[in-house]
Amino acid sequence: MKFPSIGKHFKRAIVILTVIPIGICLYIAVKWNFYRQNPVAFYENRLKSAPESVKANSDMAAAYENAGMHDKAISAYNRMVMQNPDHPDLYVNLAAIQIRKRNPESAVALCEKAIALEPGNATAHNNLAVAYYLQGDYELAIEHCDLAVKYGYKVKPELIELLKPYRE
Repeated sequence: MKFPSIGKHFKRAIVILTVIPIGICLYIAVKWNFYRQNPVAFYENRLKSAPESVKANSDMAAAYENAGMHDKAISAYNRMVMQNPDHPDLYVNLAAIQIRKRNPESAVALCEKAIALEPGNATAHNNLAVAYYLQGDYELAIEHCDLAVKYGYKVKPELIELLKPYRE
């Protein structure tokens, strides 16, 4: 007995089994490329599915920060501080944004909170050095620059050079 339709169905099955995976791969590639070019949209979407996730909030804040959306980054970090007020790196990250926004007074207060929680936080000492430099308090800037180096932070040569004239 002949089954003339088996060849036709077999070809259709092969086409379907080939086309669908290729289509899925193309969809994923396009979506991934979009998110790679727009990390804010990617992390906003991820945050919707896990609003309490520290990692998702941290990634979102960093994406905002990298996109120059400082106020949104501050809001994201502040949400995390509300959930975990004893995490010094959150204050350090907030301070870095305040330095970029030219608010050294706020940066100083945030770095001091971080250092109170973790006295050897090298990044906090570095950010504090930058904030004090911006305020014109060169003695404290030098002190915290040296502490940042002592605790293992690779201080930018530009800061070291800027502080050179104020060292005794």
